[in-house]
Amino acid sequence: LVSDLSPAYVQMTKDLQNDQEKLYGIPYATNASGVIYNVDLFEKYHLEIPKTWQEFIALCEFFKKEGITPIEGTFKDAWTLQSVFNPLAGILSPEGFMRERRDGNLLFQDEWQPVLEKLATIMTYTQKDAMGTSYADGVQALAKGEAAMLINGTWAIPEVMKANESANVKIFALPASDVEEDNFATSGVDVMLMIGKETPNQAASLRFIT
Repeated sequence: LVSDLSPAYVQMTKDLQNDQEKLYGIPYATNASGVIYNVDLFEKYHLEIPKTWQEFIALCEFFKKEGITPIEGTFKDAWTLQSVFNPLAGILSPEGFMRERRDGNLLFQDEWQPVLEKLATIMTYTQKDAMGTSYADGVQALAKGEAAMLINGTWAIPEVMKANESANVKIFALPASDVEEDNFATSGVDVMLMIGKETPNQAASLRFIT
């Protein structure tokens, strides 16, 4: 089955294991964090997708001056902060940082100061009650055109469409760096399928996964 999987997700899964020679599960469902945006608003004002941090901040400033909430904050549900933090940390942290941290060679404070500063900057472009707005309410706000953008994951797009089937939304990668080529989509494995080593139902389990 492994030959049919995306090599990137196979490698990502192995990187999380102590033994990186074997694959201990089949990646089944994946996600990506990014900026879900109102396409109609972008087209109305002839705006381009930002490719750097400065371009993203300039975009936020533009919407703010137009009286439009740049980013819908949904921080009453604390987990939604991860969707903002993860791409920032993933792009701005040096390669191998988490392994170095795990081995006790680095501290979070050694590398995450710029990450947290940019997280704080993003929070200045949300609506006033961002800390009291839930994920469900934020999705509704974006679906109604009350905000230009929502930083969350690909899983939120169907929720927006359920709230307003005519909503015109797409997603772009959060450009955390001012070096364009350093920016990329932050993605991960949500669900993996595994077979217990000692199960007497190996063949049936494999058929199920297949």
